[in-house]
Amino acid sequence: MKGYILLVDEVGIVKIEINGILKEYGIEVAHVKDGLEALNYLHVNKENVRLILWSYVSQDYADFETIKNIKSKEHYQAIPIAIISKFTDRKYIIKAIESGVSEFIAKPYDNETVVKKIDKLLGNIILGNTGREQEDVLMFTFSDMLTREIKAAGRGNHAMTILLATVVDEIGKMKNTNEFYDVINDMVKITRTKLRDTDTIFYYGSNNMIGLLPFCNKEGSIVVEQKIKNIFNANSTLKTKSRGIALIASSVTFPEDGKIKEKLLEKLTKDLINITS
Repeated sequence: MKGYILLVDEVGIVKIEINGILKEYGIEVAHVKDGLEALNYLHVNKENVRLILWSYVSQDYADFETIKNIKSKEHYQAIPIAIISKFTDRKYIIKAIESGVSEFIAKPYDNETVVKKIDKLLGNIILGNTGREQEDVLMFTFSDMLTREIKAAGRGNHAMTILLATVVDEIGKMKNTNEFYDVINDMVKITRTKLRDTDTIFYYGSNNMIGLLPFCNKEGSIVVEQKIKNIFNANSTLKTKSRGIALIASSVTFPEDGKIKEKLLEKLTKDLINITS
């Protein structure tokens, strides 16, 4: 592997665990104790760092500002950052996403999940591309928050919509390419600023985005679908990058389309595939 992982871990316990998990794959892990050391390390070694793992042992948001600072610098923007933490409340996760975090590894974790998530962030260099469909292991932040939103909608007797969007080429085919990734990456960032504060947008695979829209019924979902298509077609940055690329979207609404998370996701994915067939 060309390059290595930078681990920010104040206590040092995660350092031991991560080194143990990745040892058999021959992946080097450099270790620093805090955000200041991370910035100093990146200043000297930015060409070699492929991924930053950041261990959180408290709910102090100060390090999120450091992460935001790192992601704001052109030299470091391409380096993905993953949080390792036991804290999973909505406010905490949203703060992490807003700071520029790409992935969330929840503690306690199992070795297989850690390897899969790190492999995804490194571009499938550990396990390789098996040619299978997207892994069943979803980004933790999305899966956890979807469960909570469904429960909240059930208790409050209100609707909740899940929206899935992807980019396709001129003949309607989905592809896993850097070009498509760049477009959906920008689309996620732009869409987060255009929807309601209660709505949450996540990356979903390499060239998809998925949104949780509380208090959004079937009629509202149609409006939101059209809104994100308008964003895609009107934004000047996206216009430059998306020549020959189109955005398609589908949505399902709780409880009208179902009440079980797995069934809703299954219908959501099938509906999107049907659009491209």
